Amino acid sequence: MRRRTFLAHGLALGSTALASAPIRGQMAPGSAVDAYTLRARGLPDILRQVSKLEDYFSPAFLAEVPAATFEQIARTLTQQHGNVRGVERIVQDKDRTGQVEIGYERAVVSFTLTIDSQPPFLVVGLLITAVRVRGDDAAKLGADVSRLPGRAGLLIQRIDEPREAPLVSVRATEVFAIGSAFKLWVLAEMARAVAAREQRWASVVPLGPPSLPSGISQNWPVQSPVTLHSLATLMISMSDNSATDTLHRALGRQKVDQMVRSIGHSNLSRALPVLTTIEAFALKMAGNDDLRAAYVKAAPASRAALLAVNASRLGKSAINYAELGGSPAHIDEIEWFAAPSDMVRTLDWLRRFGGATALDILSVNKGMPEGSANRFAKIGYKGGSEGGVISMHYLIQTKSGAWYVVSGSWNNPAALVSDLQFEQLMLRGLALIP
Repeated sequence: MRRRTFLAHGLALGSTALASAPIRGQMAPGSAVDAYTLRARGLPDILRQVSKLEDYFSPAFLAEVPAATFEQIARTLTQQHGNVRGVERIVQDKDRTGQVEIGYERAVVSFTLTIDSQPPFLVVGLLITAVRVRGDDAAKLGADVSRLPGRAGLLIQRIDEPREAPLVSVRATEVFAIGSAFKLWVLAEMARAVAAREQRWASVVPLGPPSLPSGISQNWPVQSPVTLHSLATLMISMSDNSATDTLHRALGRQKVDQMVRSIGHSNLSRALPVLTTIEAFALKMAGNDDLRAAYVKAAPASRAALLAVNASRLGKSAINYAELGGSPAHIDEIEWFAAPSDMVRTLDWLRRFGGATALDILSVNKGMPEGSANRFAKIGYKGGSEGGVISMHYLIQTKSGAWYVVSGSWNNPAALVSDLQFEQLMLRGLALIP
């Protein structure tokens, strides 16, 4: 239910920049160009953790990405790809920014590195933009996905030529918890309702009761007037939970559930009814153990009735904040469930029937670094995560006009999953698209 973007966690893969800091007493370069080269050449020692972070990154960077977070990212990269070998390539785009390729034993990791404009030219931005595993291919990627602790699945399928064999298929028909990726079903129903003239993108509705973050609208006044287009855009681009719940209510649970049936789903008994985000949070609380047990045992139609009868127990007042943010919580029972093959069908439905507005909304957050995004003509993205769950789903049109879906999920009820590790696997999958 958290927002999923590349690099949502510091260096992870494309959304939050790493900060900057000077190399004190080490240089007095004559220009930012000289400083840039020096900073780029110093990156391997930072990744090896043999140089001081405060002498390399700016204070602002380390405030956003604390030393412990960066060190964990560096360890994860080493665990995944072997020891750091050194700089393989530096391409300076401008005086203060460019691309730095760092060689590891088993991969080359590309970073966008940005330095401050003033001495001592500390690094103010660092983003992973690509991962190229040496000798990578579909078999290697599939094997690495299969080895993840818990269960993981990945399907890379061309959808305008569906008879083509998948590029990668790992547990493609197994059902996984998908987190906020369920919001694609809500978007699909909104698009259908607009096409049927049951709703209008420009229609204004009052913002409903708040859910928990992610997003921003949970802090807005209740009853704030918001268009359905704004709700959908917040829902997809920022994974705004409160906006999602308002849109879900405006469309109607029965209509959203029927959309899931219309698209096609491999296990409707796991998928229905489509919970709002606050219902999912509340059902996970220890104070609702009895209600959760009854919900899990019930058939879909009975579950919907159970939610309606117990609505007073499923609001924000039910949330015990001490229970949030820790270990995986009931992810095999209370979640949104779909197989990679189901998510391929969902994104293909949006491609064929969603219309231009829905596709534009899908493309606001591309879910990948700019360097990877530039390879493609069009990109749609939605992901999702919570403790023990990460899920990432892409609708891609290549510059030659071919359409693909890349759909991956990783669940582990016993431990937190590594967002960075999974994001790197998805980058590798995107790189396999011809």
